[in-house]
Amino acid sequence: MKFLAAATTAAAVSVAATSVSAKLPSPTVTLNNGVKMPLVALGVWQYDNATAKDAITKGLSIGYTHIDTAYDYDNQQGVGEALKDVPRDSFFLTTKTPPCRKITPADCYNATMEQLEYDLEALQMDHVDLVLIHGSSGNPSSACDQTACDKDYAQWRAYEDFYANGKAKAIGVSNFCVSCMECLYSKPLKVAPAVNQFQLHVGMGSDPTTQELIAENLKRGTVPQVGNWWYS
Repeated sequence: MKFLAAATTAAAVSVAATSVSAKLPSPTVTLNNGVKMPLVALGVWQYDNATAKDAITKGLSIGYTHIDTAYDYDNQQGVGEALKDVPRDSFFLTTKTPPCRKITPADCYNATMEQLEYDLEALQMDHVDLVLIHGSSGNPSSACDQTACDKDYAQWRAYEDFYANGKAKAIGVSNFCVSCMECLYSKPLKVAPAVNQFQLHVGMGSDPTTQELIAENLKRGTVPQVGNWWYS
């Protein structure tokens, strides 16, 4: 995600103009497990490590409290360097792991656990505030089929274990369409997704498909986190 993202809210989630930092106020949304997420995030997509570090340092100085990165951005080391001397309770950190690129669900689970641990190591953190599956394992131009659904669920089980071990305060998904969300919810989830991050901006005009996606997420108490980027 580049530039910024704002979380859409409804009755299922409550918004509070509270702060996660004593420095400057930052409006937040309360996720489905009670975690407060700042509404506006500084994203570092397409930045190298040095640029990410510089952007975050400057962003923190003007009041950003939410930083968004990902395994596939290849800049988590720079993010970690920017944050290593910053009080941990003064910022909210989101990262992601890729869709499964393995053949079997078991391999998806194992690869995802490795990627989650890599995220923490690269960021020099013992936990993140939010981690997202960075897209479904299926074809992004079509509905989720059973193979994609099984792989997504295997990744989600890794996320649930990561969450249970206290290594993430909240877990969610990114770029999941309605069919992928329905498929995931058809499984015996221990933890419901807190966030679905996807693209939405005024330049897209009126998009019934996106409106359906927002409604599907809000119905289940999942925050639709939206912003202006080509691929989050």
